[in-house]
Amino acid sequence: AGLAATGKTVFFHSFGTFSSRRCYDQIYMSAAYAGLTVHVLASDAGVTAAFNGGTHMPLEDAGMYLSIPETTVLDPADYAQLASITRQLPTFLWAILIVMLGHYIWMAVLYSVAGAYSKRNPIEVVKHYGPAYLTAVGTMSSAATLAVALTCANKSSVLRKDMVSFGIPLFANIHLCGSVLTEVFFVMAVSKVLYGQLPAVSTMVLFCVLLGIFAVGAPGVPGGTVMASLGIVTSVLGFDPTGTALILAIFALQDSFGTACNVTSDGALTLILTGYCEKHGVKNTEE
Repeated sequence: AGLAATGKTVFFHSFGTFSSRRCYDQIYMSAAYAGLTVHVLASDAGVTAAFNGGTHMPLEDAGMYLSIPETTVLDPADYAQLASITRQLPTFLWAILIVMLGHYIWMAVLYSVAGAYSKRNPIEVVKHYGPAYLTAVGTMSSAATLAVALTCANKSSVLRKDMVSFGIPLFANIHLCGSVLTEVFFVMAVSKVLYGQLPAVSTMVLFCVLLGIFAVGAPGVPGGTVMASLGIVTSVLGFDPTGTALILAIFALQDSFGTACNVTSDGALTLILTGYCEKHGVKNTEE
């Protein structure tokens, strides 16, 4: 923890029992509680070191670390799986970066379309959305970000206040572009990595349609989209428990940014609503 506090990248290794039981309080207080990044490499898990006796058999090491806030646990079943995870890690990191780039491209397209339709400057909307974006990154929940999103949208001079009051809460529950884009891309990446091929086009079309239906109402909880869709991930795409677990893991890595894309894009849809009302003479109920 001391080295981490100075900016060093810290790794330490020991038997699983010693790197969990004996230093649990130090890891909890000096590293996790202090917000420092420390990489713990634990070997000889379970009964693999049984010849050394019970003192060397950690059966609760993963559970102990999972109880520590802000801790990520990677627990491969064997050396072959560890080698596979290490070898495939760059692939998934690239997938996450591509998905995040896709979020920004989608938001740019959506705001451009909204500006062209409404004949209003979309920058006047998106420039106020910084607090909502950061709140969504922190909460991973559209519902938890709703109050901040309303405040941001009401600051815009080009959005009608009645459409803000109507549109922002509505879209927070039904507009999940970032989360859906993320999951569609990730299921294809996992399918290619684990099973050696991409799903058929007809299968992906069915999956996307069902995902859009299942995702409605999911923003209430972090990761709600992927949790609501586990049934179709297994039944439509045919993922086994390994593939499902991998989807959950990599989705969680970037769920913050998917939620932020959802929330920020709601401003563009509200701008489209504003343009529609102006074009069709819908009376502003808050004037």
